[in-house]
Amino acid sequence: MGNVRHPLSIDLPGEEISDEVLLLRPFTEADVPAILAACKDRLIKRYNSAPSDEREARAWAEGEFGSRPHARTFRLAIVDIASKEFIGSLGVPDGDPKARRAEIGYWLAPSARGRGLATRAVRLLCAWAFSELALARIEAIPEVETARHTACSIGLGSGVREYSGPTT
Repeated sequence: MGNVRHPLSIDLPGEEISDEVLLLRPFTEADVPAILAACKDRLIKRYNSAPSDEREARAWAEGEFGSRPHARTFRLAIVDIASKEFIGSLGVPDGDPKARRAEIGYWLAPSARGRGLATRAVRLLCAWAFSELALARIEAIPEVETARHTACSIGLGSGVREYSGPTT
């Protein structure tokens, strides 16, 4: 698979990542209305840097909104292959290729939740990232209040451990 150089120095897949159900691809201009609609959800707004207007959604889709300075990061659109609908976002909001570790972040539009699609999307991205980025560790760090909604991580059998220490 050929790779494309991202402005923040992570090699993104040159081809789309997919299975028979989901497609992970770079965001497009056509995703902007669906991004705006999904980001009206209270959980997405509460726990993510969610765009609130068309200008922000367009910039967010281009990878500019909510980026951390000097971070190595990327986001991909999650698309339902059967309906061709944008259903969420998945990416690496923070990574350290030298340490061979990254954090994974994701959200799904409310209509796409509860069907195992987050688990499927995370598996697809992790398989690509372990192979193409030679990562040794990928972490999902859910907010305490959404941990019960993060069955995706548990479903991956990825050594999830409960943390009972301070959250601040």
